[in-house]
Amino acid sequence: MTDHEMLQEIYKQVNALRDEMKRSNDSLRTELEKKIENSNNELRADMEKSYNELREEMKRSNDELRADMEKSYNELREEIKRSNNELREEIKTTKQDLQEQISDIQLTLENDVFKNIKIIAEGHLGLANKLDDAVKIDNEKEILMIRVNYMEKDIAKMKKQIEKMK
Repeated sequence: MTDHEMLQEIYKQVNALRDEMKRSNDSLRTELEKKIENSNNELRADMEKSYNELREEMKRSNDELRADMEKSYNELREEIKRSNNELREEIKTTKQDLQEQISDIQLTLENDVFKNIKIIAEGHLGLANKLDDAVKIDNEKEILMIRVNYMEKDIAKMKKQIEKMK
């Protein structure tokens, strides 16, 4: 075999090997793509399953939380109603007590205090009249003192004039 024939033979074998590698590569690529696709599908299915499970769990938790909140709201509402009713009763009782106390105070004022004030006023009326009389006498006394002072002055003047005349 000549070199050229040998080269041709090697060239054919290299081409055959290249074609076989290409087919093998294509086969591997297809196989890998299928495996990747299967893995992706499995992963997608697992993710959807996990998502759905998580969604259901969240829905259950949300429903439980809502039920707990409604229960707490209703309990709180009832407690507020009870407290409100108790406060109303206490206010009503206190109002009645205050009205009774006010009535008692009004009766005391009408029956005792006003009578006592009237008695004291009547006593003071007599004192006021006596005071007026005393003040009148005192005023007359002051007027007389002023007249006496004027007269003393006039007498002193007259004495001086008499002495001058002598």
